[in-house]
Amino acid sequence: MTTAPPALQQSLQVVVELPMLIQQRRRAPILRWILTMLHAVEREFAQHRGFRDWVAGQLSRFADDLEQAEHHVDEVADQASQGVERLGNQQADRMAALERSNVELRDLVARLQGQIDLLVRLQRSGAQ
Repeated sequence: MTTAPPALQQSLQVVVELPMLIQQRRRAPILRWILTMLHAVEREFAQHRGFRDWVAGQLSRFADDLEQAEHHVDEVADQASQGVERLGNQQADRMAALERSNVELRDLVARLQGQIDLLVRLQRSGAQ
């Protein structure tokens, strides 16, 4: 078996590779389209990543604000509780003072009634 001369081998190689080269040329627009789509997907993904990061930042700030609001609500609740307790104590003190005044007034009325009764008896005994 003899080997083909180099020029013939080259020609045969071109003939064998020609359909492959034609297919590659046909695929080139598809490959460009695929690359274009990949770049578009990358850009879209980057935009979504940016949006996700923005949302994460907003949620973090919202959580901080919510924590602060909870702290303020707790403070207001404590102040309200203390205020209600103070008002209750003041009311109890006023009720006790009113009770004492009422007792003193009853004693005074009883003494005055006794003095009036004494005056009435003295007046009756002086009139006789």
